[in-house]
Amino acid sequence: MESDSLQVRTYVNGTLYSILVRSSLKEHAAEIGLPDSLRALIEHSDDTLARQINYILEQLESPPADDGAASDDEDDDAEEDAEDEGDVDDDEARERP
Repeated sequence: MESDSLQVRTYVNGTLYSILVRSSLKEHAAEIGLPDSLRALIEHSDDTLARQINYILEQLESPPADDGAASDDEDDDAEEDAEDEGDVDDDEARERP
């Protein structure tokens, strides 16, 4: 987060924001003191980075999302991918003599 590269900082901040919807990760972040570290980092950040960090802090302070909901969506995607692959295999099987 202290990288000189704006792209790296933006990527890291976006990743943190995205993964901190999971209650288990949010709890672990609190245990290791991430909110305090982020607040300290804001003091030494430009406006853009400070705004991104504030979004992450808001995510940390928001009520945890249901971890099961994210897993269900991932499972549905995996099932759809498997079905799509099955369709290709069936088509290939029909073309073979």
